[in-house]
Amino acid sequence: MDPFRDRLGGVNGAWSKPRSPLYQRRARWSSPGSVVFLHTIGSVARISEYEFGHVVVEGERHSRDLIVLLGRVVPDWWRRDGHLLVLDDLDEVLDELPARLIVGCGAHGRLRPHPSVIEALAERGVEVEAVPTDEAVRRYGRYDPARTAAALHLTC
Repeated sequence: MDPFRDRLGGVNGAWSKPRSPLYQRRARWSSPGSVVFLHTIGSVARISEYEFGHVVVEGERHSRDLIVLLGRVVPDWWRRDGHLLVLDDLDEVLDELPARLIVGCGAHGRLRPHPSVIEALAERGVEVEAVPTDEAVRRYGRYDPARTAAALHLTC
């Protein structure tokens, strides 16, 4: 018997069972996730490599979807509806978005921004480009990073 579990008064079974996928998804929706700040506030994130399922940003390999902003990277970017981008999916970064947001829609372009997202961001002065992720990475490298953010779906 585990003395820690004994002190919790009969919740033994809850500790040994894995959480259901639905619970895990809900927990990710409600949690802000981790944030990786770049070395210097205001520094430019460099995306050096993309292949199906992973991207390298500032020398760090990421295998989950992410958002790249000026001065920080938001890893483990989770969308409520998987392959449909809605405005709530950008809630954490909405006030930080620069003049351009490049949406990497995946290697096969499965992620689609809802038209209301493009409209709402245009009202805020943010131009949205939705392209396959490999092209999004190339464009991010060509544009002024101080005026550009990237939201990248790394797989399909």
